Amino acid sequence: TAGGELFTFGGNEFGELGRPEVLDMLCQGQFLPDEVEVVSVACGFFHTAAVTDDGSVWTFGWGRWGQLGAEANVYSARPVRVDQLAPRHAVAVTCGHHSTIALDSLGEVLAWGFCVVPT
Repeated sequence: TAGGELFTFGGNEFGELGRPEVLDMLCQGQFLPDEVEVVSVACGFFHTAAVTDDGSVWTFGWGRWGQLGAEANVYSARPVRVDQLAPRHAVAVTCGHHSTIALDSLGEVLAWGFCVVPT
């Protein structure tokens, strides 16, 4: 929302709504720290990623291929900060089926998960 709140809805079989409960309804995202506001959000096939106003990236859902920014085969129904990006300030994020890609304030693209780079 304009106030930086995150709402999610739909299926939640893999925690992609950011809640541990399996439900198909609208959820207000009270799961991020109170001091941050969401500025960008993206949904993958089984995961979600959000950028907050402090430049952090938070992910949740199924991370079988490392798309949560943690080790592969991780499942997180609660948002987890991608600490490896801590020195950078993310401004946008997008999610693929098996990957997550962020853009930082310097214009650099950061990708993780199962990413195929053309040669």
